[in-house]
Amino acid sequence: LQVVAFGCTSGSIVIGEEQVAQRIRNARPGVAVTTPITGAVAGLKALGARRVALITPYVQSVNLLFERHLRSSGLDVSRIATFNHANDNEVARIDAASLRAAILATGRHEDVDAVFVSCTSLRMAALTHSVEQELGKPVIASNSAMAWHALRLAGVRDALPQFGRLFAL
Repeated sequence: LQVVAFGCTSGSIVIGEEQVAQRIRNARPGVAVTTPITGAVAGLKALGARRVALITPYVQSVNLLFERHLRSSGLDVSRIATFNHANDNEVARIDAASLRAAILATGRHEDVDAVFVSCTSLRMAALTHSVEQELGKPVIASNSAMAWHALRLAGVRDALPQFGRLFAL
């Protein structure tokens, strides 16, 4: 086992990336660790993004935690759009058309270099490549960022551009 990924974006923020990593390393010493937010920050930086549009399903109090975290990681959060759900069961029901509309509306501004769609409950895998083409900017999501980062930490450098610009790096 080379990498362990903790698959909850908001949990990673609330618990703390270092706490998550430490707990995993207590059980699996020496293993590399990633989370969706760890992968997202690494991915956004690898893409050269500095000004990020954040799209979330979360309530405002959680959005503020994300904004602070991204800013402390050296990224500017220039726009935030939210579906404002407190119940994760509702989040999984957000459809592709709604996600596409939010990404395009939020990401089209000149003060946005890339869009980060946060939450592992959002289904973005089939949408990322086409919405990037339409927007003309990188779009990454929690699951893809975590998967990309886990692969890179494990030394896998395969290009999979069908999953978005991040996977072409």
